[in-house]
Amino acid sequence: MILKVSFAVVIFSIFEMILLCLSVYGHASPTAYNPQQNQIFHSIQLIPDKLTIVFSDTPEIKASGIKVIDDKNNRIDKNDLTLNILEKKLSVSIDKSKLHAGKYIVKWIVLSKEDGYLTKGAYVFSLNNNNSSNPQQQKPAITSSQSLPTY
Repeated sequence: MILKVSFAVVIFSIFEMILLCLSVYGHASPTAYNPQQNQIFHSIQLIPDKLTIVFSDTPEIKASGIKVIDDKNNRIDKNDLTLNILEKKLSVSIDKSKLHAGKYIVKWIVLSKEDGYLTKGAYVFSLNNNNSSNPQQQKPAITSSQSLPTY
């Protein structure tokens, strides 16, 4: 009888550890970006008014942020972070009056409401404002490996 109880306790403990491990892997990771990573725009008008990032977990807005900077480290977003809880989406408005041809770095940091884990990252998009034959065309950029900037 004692052996059966001990075996049941061990099995139950293993089951609890597995559930705990599964919940730890729920960190808020990006699942969609707009603009997309490495996207090249050929016109300012094609750049969305709002930059959005969708996450796998719901972000805690008070401890999360998105910052969009140009190649001279000037902030080009309006610092008006909003959260759509149902879609797990953070967004920030882009100040199009500050845009010029060049690369832009999007830095994000998110605290997950589900597990309290902090994640951060960065990606780039660019504006190539020369008059190409097809201004509607958007191609991914070819980039070399770079380290992610700190937020």
